[in-house]
Amino acid sequence: MQQLSEALLEEVTNFIDFVMHKHQVKIADSQPDEPLVEKWSQWFEAVDSLEISPPEV
Repeated sequence: MQQLSEALLEEVTNFIDFVMHKHQVKIADSQPDEPLVEKWSQWFEAVDSLEISPPEV
């Protein structure tokens, strides 16, 4: 991933976010356990705040 251009890196990141959200919804629908939903929400917030370092040349 470090060798991807900024545009491709953004596309990959968006796809990962989509897949994770899709699975989060499935889990929340099948197990409406509030603590589990809260943990997923916290994880997404933490992931969204991560910084992506530019690739080293």
